[in-house]
Amino acid sequence: MDRLPDFVETHLREMGYFTFLLPVTAFGYQDDMIMEVSVEYGLSGDRTHYQANVWARQDRSHTKHMIYTLSVPAAGGPAPDEIFSALNSDDGFTAVMHDYIYEAAKHRE
Repeated sequence: MDRLPDFVETHLREMGYFTFLLPVTAFGYQDDMIMEVSVEYGLSGDRTHYQANVWARQDRSHTKHMIYTLSVPAAGGPAPDEIFSALNSDDGFTAVMHDYIYEAAKHRE
């Protein structure tokens, strides 16, 4: 069995992270379900974009699911604000959330 690398050989990458709660009524559903959306992000190597991975789960559920990736131009404002604004107007994210809400409703905890 090979040894695991020691800490000198390991490189840690720091990512930004934020979460928000999103009621499914925001998508037109008449239900009391709340989704917790988590976003991990980092600045691209050329420092022009934020690369973000979006995770979701039913609020207080034990399992999160990676549902979407996003690249947002870094326009100088706080990263969470820029990413949140981009998600708010992203048709792809909206479509994925509809699908995810539908699946979560089938497997409610």
